[in-house]
Amino acid sequence: MTPHTPGYFALAVALTLAGCAKPKVDVRTAAHQDISALRTYAWSPGEGDITGLYGDRGTLAAQTMRKSIDEGMRRKGFRPAAPAEADVLVLYQLGVRSRREVNSLKTVKRNGETVAVPDEVTIYRSGTLVIYLVDPKVYDVVWVGTGSAEAKAADSDSQARSRIEHAVKAVFDAMKDRKAT
Repeated sequence: MTPHTPGYFALAVALTLAGCAKPKVDVRTAAHQDISALRTYAWSPGEGDITGLYGDRGTLAAQTMRKSIDEGMRRKGFRPAAPAEADVLVLYQLGVRSRREVNSLKTVKRNGETVAVPDEVTIYRSGTLVIYLVDPKVYDVVWVGTGSAEAKAADSDSQARSRIEHAVKAVFDAMKDRKAT
């Protein structure tokens, strides 16, 4: 990565920590150069990093990120190319963390004392994605888009896939308009 990348990751972490009461997408973009002249893209080796999701859900997230980013790049007029010939390389980070919300308490007796314990708990997952377009010649970030959302952890795979697709689409919708070539 470059010296710029940690700053963007810090922004992503801050967005994740901020959380929100209802699921929503928050998009931030930064442009370091005019990207309108860029036409082709390839995936950076390793392409992405996912933290906080494991097993089948991690695999689902990786597949959905790849497919959704490919669709977003094409929608913005980019064409796939071999890595050695691409104008930009694409990579992403997706971080997910959990929080628990106690909805109600109940009292129980333990060792002769009455104590309050959680009765109903909802687990939420807060996620932030960061998509980088990197100049392959100098390996410097030329564009970065972020999105964050929160959802119930009990969401089905199709709901999780839909949330990722929605967040990636929102990031690309925030990219300045480019004419398809």
